[in-house]
Amino acid sequence: SKSGTAVGFVVDNDQPLISNISPEAPRYVEDQLARRGGYRSYIIVPIVNKQTAVGTLNLISAKSDAYNKRNLDILIPIAEQLAIAIETIRFFEETKLLDQLKSDFVSKVSHELRTPLTSIKGFTEILLTYNDVDPKTKNEFLTIINEESERLTRLINDILDLSKIEAGKGEWQIQPVSIAELVDYVVKLFQPIAREKNLEINVLTADGLPMVRGDWDQLLQVMDNLMSNAIKFTHSGAITIQASVLNHMIQVSVRDTGIGISKEDQKKIFNKFHQLGDVRSGRPRGTGLGLAICKEIIEHLGGRIWCEAEPGKGSAFLFVLPPWPQGKENGNKALKNASDPAKSKTS
Repeated sequence: SKSGTAVGFVVDNDQPLISNISPEAPRYVEDQLARRGGYRSYIIVPIVNKQTAVGTLNLISAKSDAYNKRNLDILIPIAEQLAIAIETIRFFEETKLLDQLKSDFVSKVSHELRTPLTSIKGFTEILLTYNDVDPKTKNEFLTIINEESERLTRLINDILDLSKIEAGKGEWQIQPVSIAELVDYVVKLFQPIAREKNLEINVLTADGLPMVRGDWDQLLQVMDNLMSNAIKFTHSGAITIQASVLNHMIQVSVRDTGIGISKEDQKKIFNKFHQLGDVRSGRPRGTGLGLAICKEIIEHLGGRIWCEAEPGKGSAFLFVLPPWPQGKENGNKALKNASDPAKSKTS
């Protein structure tokens, strides 16, 4: 055995072992221990589940030659039944966990749907019930109804997107994607929004970045989420997008000078429905699914995403992706243009 133990031999070779303990030359670690306890022979049978040994059934005796093939004929069926029992217990525990996760998900979805629906219903009832609502108040109510309707639409779309990805039914167009082009495109999208808040957008992209193994539309969704969050939670300063090669991977970061994130929130931030509140109103913003979707997309593409932040000192969201294999670059202009309405019309 590689481990020098009788149990290790049985597990490694997936076969039973009958052994008489030699006082002169013990074969295994167990032989020495058993001999000290006054034992002279033992039998070990593997418990095999799905062609893998998950444990062993062991008997030990103070008599020499206590075990033989007849004992194996009895113990092997017992080990098989134990394997079935172990599999049944594991399946039961997994089913319980899945049921709990499903219940939690349904509960959270119901709660998140109820919140905007309650606002929409409440303000609509006021407008329908009272005819003397002044125009200014009426416009405020209609604005809230419109905002909550948009929030509801975003929530439903995010739930559908996340469900498709998790179920393996998402539509993927795996192509070589230029991170430099993606960053330039995202900056153009968010520059007007940043100007409204007097925020600068800085770009630090290394020259000659390799193409990544990606999907333009899915990566655009990731960058859209990260940039939206950065601008929402930054009230002064700048957003910095950086891209470089690190340890044979392409690393992209979105850093802000905003409110930062606590260590406790950083542990949960990629969980479904975990929301960070608006520091001014205390009200959660967004659907709480954006970062969960980002995580699913990046991991599906063979990468990793994480957060680095401190309260009051800004936040950074970083992800890495593998490069597209050299010699297989065929460009991603067509795919990028398909996602760019302006270029689609002119091409």
